[in-house]
Amino acid sequence: MKFTRFWLVGLFCAAATAVYVFTAKADEESDKLKKPIRELAAAIAKDPKNKSLAKMAEKIAKMEAAEIDLIMVLFKLRSKGGLGVGDKPDSVKPDGIEQAIIALDRKPPSSTALKENAKAWAQMAYDTAAITKVIYNKHGLNKKKEIETWTKYCKEMEAKAIEFAKACTAKDATPASIQKAARALNNVCLNCHNDFR
Repeated sequence: MKFTRFWLVGLFCAAATAVYVFTAKADEESDKLKKPIRELAAAIAKDPKNKSLAKMAEKIAKMEAAEIDLIMVLFKLRSKGGLGVGDKPDSVKPDGIEQAIIALDRKPPSSTALKENAKAWAQMAYDTAAITKVIYNKHGLNKKKEIETWTKYCKEMEAKAIEFAKACTAKDATPASIQKAARALNNVCLNCHNDFR
């Protein structure tokens, strides 16, 4: 019995170590994507119609670290490897793209939060557009119908992300307008997840 117990403990420890190493490796790979994604986001913010954006996204998509699962990590909380919201950790909460969009969809921000966080939310939206532009190249699908659906969602998500960014920086921005734009973006996310997750 003692031998079995020790064997099970050893097996558990080995499994836990393997998970830790895998997670650390995944975080390390995702980190390699953050700088180029932010550069692409800045380029989108400057001119969303710039024809060179597609080539920038394709270049990122060809990076060794650009596996779709690792790219999607960027939507998570900063503490879990995501890009986060804004430049400073935990200056905006929740400090993760996906959770922040969901929170703004569910409840409009206060006027104070809007004033303090509008710039960070706009950055988050352009980050979302950049990530979407990259994953457009990473679907790995073969069926024509599925590829068409994937393309539609990517284009819609990029467009809604840019609309959300503009809503955040508009002079007449209100809590209600921010919630409306966040909801439109989140709805695309939900629809895509329903079909492809």
